[in-house]
Amino acid sequence: MRPRGWTHWTLLEVDRALVIALSGFTTGDTVRYCELLPALRQSGLNIRRTSEVLDRLGLFEDDRPTHSRWLDRKLEGVGPGIRHDVEDWVRTLRDGGPRSRPRDQHTVWSYLGGVQPLLLDWSNRYHRLREVTREDVRAVAASLQGSEHHHTLSALRSLFGHCKATGTLFRDPTARIRRGRRNYGVILPLETEEIHQAVAAATTPTARVIILLAAVHAAQSKTIARLRLDDIDLGE
Repeated sequence: MRPRGWTHWTLLEVDRALVIALSGFTTGDTVRYCELLPALRQSGLNIRRTSEVLDRLGLFEDDRPTHSRWLDRKLEGVGPGIRHDVEDWVRTLRDGGPRSRPRDQHTVWSYLGGVQPLLLDWSNRYHRLREVTREDVRAVAASLQGSEHHHTLSALRSLFGHCKATGTLFRDPTARIRRGRRNYGVILPLETEEIHQAVAAATTPTARVIILLAAVHAAQSKTIARLRLDDIDLGE
């Protein structure tokens, strides 16, 4: 085994992929991802490793959408068999499917973020998600509490439910494992000292406006983040 997972067979595969990618290459050209993908996929060659080499040589142009780049970063280190199922799941969450509606982008980010550590762990032991057992999921559930427990199991149910619906596994290891009730924190008033600290920390006009909106008008963080100048009634 070589550094960064480069085995002898990986080197041979990437060497073959580079021959394909650089055929007809002339000085000043770059290899675009949208052109590299179909050429290597047709031959079943490693796209990610090949793009790494081209990037090191300054010949690679990553013209993928921002979402694809984000997904590639999040799944770095996840085994190829598991990664294939997860990518299909994320696409369905984002775009919807024959029997499912598209989910909010924040839900997509949150779900993948919740299961990412588990995917990395399982990649060290399994090649496919269908190898994950009910005992594995029980162990995850036992290690979590409260909202994290509820959220992680919700994401796992969504992932394995999708895999079962698409036929990549036959038994859902999350079936009949209870997510538990989501615990909501009790909202308590701030102490006077805490209020003074918050006001003192607001040293910019923007921060002072945020303090005002939250403390006086009870505006939620999501509402404040989306606020635009056009939403303000200057006359009032």
